[in-house]
Amino acid sequence: MESLILKHKGQAIATRIMGGMLVILGILNIVLRDSKMSLISWILNIFIVLYGVFMLTPWARSSKSILEAKEGALRIKWRGWFREALIPESEIEKINLGKTAILIARKGEKAKRLDIHEMEKDQKTKVYEFMIEYARQKNITIER
Repeated sequence: MESLILKHKGQAIATRIMGGMLVILGILNIVLRDSKMSLISWILNIFIVLYGVFMLTPWARSSKSILEAKEGALRIKWRGWFREALIPESEIEKINLGKTAILIARKGEKAKRLDIHEMEKDQKTKVYEFMIEYARQKNITIER
């Protein structure tokens, strides 16, 4: 079974625009304020600039989501997640395909939620097809 890689370009562009705006506004606020700016204002403006720089880096937000069927496990790297999830097939009870999210129920652990409400229709279709095929191959119960 092939890996599914979805790219989210619109979100990456919006994040970069917001990061650039924060850098510019933070610098302008430092430069244009009067010289008697309090220490808290300095610290706040520096954090605004640093957060803007962080949003310009690739680490700010994942611009792609990955679903991969590895040997004996399902590897998930979803946009907005800091870490990937590796779920052994033996832990998966069922997969619930919802309109706005996919829930992967696990034995004895909290269910994994994959939000899909912001995805485009073709991307949602690909995720649904991947999950249906994965569940069919691994004999996992799937609910709609």
